[in-house]
Amino acid sequence: MGKDKDIREMFDRISERYDLSNTVMTFGMDRIWRRSLIDLARIRPGMLVLDVGTGTGKLLKQAYKKTENGIGLDVSRSMLKIAKDRIERAYLVEGDATEIPFKTESFDRVVSAFLLRNVPDLTRSLKEQVRVLKRDGIWCGLDTMPTSPQNPYGVLVRFYFRKVVPFVGQWISRDRDAYEYLYLSTMSFKTPQEMKRILKEVGLRDIRQKTFAFGTTIAYYGIKP
Repeated sequence: MGKDKDIREMFDRISERYDLSNTVMTFGMDRIWRRSLIDLARIRPGMLVLDVGTGTGKLLKQAYKKTENGIGLDVSRSMLKIAKDRIERAYLVEGDATEIPFKTESFDRVVSAFLLRNVPDLTRSLKEQVRVLKRDGIWCGLDTMPTSPQNPYGVLVRFYFRKVVPFVGQWISRDRDAYEYLYLSTMSFKTPQEMKRILKEVGLRDIRQKTFAFGTTIAYYGIKP
């Protein structure tokens, strides 16, 4: 079974308890991180925004506070159903983040939250996201990241992700495997330095980053020249 199918099935399984699990595990901070990402994207009224890997629509809902034009794309039908219940007017599309079904240079902004480490081919997905972004458009992505050896909280962070997060996931969603995957995918994901190199390679410039939660979560920013 390929990673893309595994990921889709995992998110279908945990969709009903996904938001509650995230809120509990982040102590409600995930909402602040998403709001910060939308602020970083500098969305203005009238802009067309694509939320890649929209999931249950939390980031898209934040985008709708800035503009009336937003589209959510996700591979999980169960997640999209919840997003539709959350945002009745939302325009949602079931689709793959590595084969985005929109024309080149269609969007003023492309954003995502907790998508990047879940795609089967990161570089391909980023190339697709940049492809559909207009010239001078802003791309922003939020995700977890591996702890740096210099992080003074590294031991505590790894313990929390490895032991506490799967326990909470099992308690709330009855799916320990999905939250063990969160730890494994985070610790094996790209470092900020590696991400900066990849973002340059796919065609972004003026790349910036902002970290949250003791260096466990990071927002990336870039402009398409």
